[in-house]
Amino acid sequence: MEPYYYSGMTKEEKVVYKTIYREIAAGKNTFSVPALTLKDISSVYDRFRLDHPVIVGLDSFSVSRYPGADSMTFLRSTRFDAKKMKSVQDAVTARLNKIVGGFRFDGFPAGRDRAAVEYAHSFILTNVKYDKLEKLYAHEISGPLCHGIGVCEGISKAVQAILTLLEVPCTTVIAPSVFHENQNHAWNIVWVNGKPLHLDATFDLSDTERTGKKSKRWFLLPDERIYTDHGKPIYPVPGCIS
Repeated sequence: MEPYYYSGMTKEEKVVYKTIYREIAAGKNTFSVPALTLKDISSVYDRFRLDHPVIVGLDSFSVSRYPGADSMTFLRSTRFDAKKMKSVQDAVTARLNKIVGGFRFDGFPAGRDRAAVEYAHSFILTNVKYDKLEKLYAHEISGPLCHGIGVCEGISKAVQAILTLLEVPCTTVIAPSVFHENQNHAWNIVWVNGKPLHLDATFDLSDTERTGKKSKRWFLLPDERIYTDHGKPIYPVPGCIS
């Protein structure tokens, strides 16, 4: 299955996306990409990061271009130095493998997809604390997975990474927060038996921390329920119907 945001891109955007993926996978921070407008390449890079939450340390970028050139130089910034990047990446991979290795289907009545989503959701509620600490890993999956703390972006990316390894389609959604001006909020859309539904593990985690009881108020919701307290996504997402 193609990465969700990649699948909705134009031909030109896909070429840039694949170039970024190839060069970053090769460990490069500076490389040439086909020329796009700054707005378009920013959109491609944002969606690339959403499609690949397991790649740690992805931060901002800059580009330079000679007038009239059909390519530009892409320079990415990273949250960690090269040595730290490798140690964090290795820790994330090991932790993910351990978490996924603990999943057991055992004939869950609602099916394997639903069992996997229940497992990922329960992992967050049991092992993670919501924390706004300004750490380098706050928006990374290494926060929830390796340090037991995270904010909405890191939590959503952790859910996505777990479910992807469990072969349940999942993506991270970014939208303006309805509670905090000039801030975004992140959650997931998961496909349970082919049907997309919203899952906000961060809201459920906050509710669980407040009440002391595991919350499922924002678990597998249709559009008409999620958008009562969530903003409209920045990038297009599928309709989720009850």
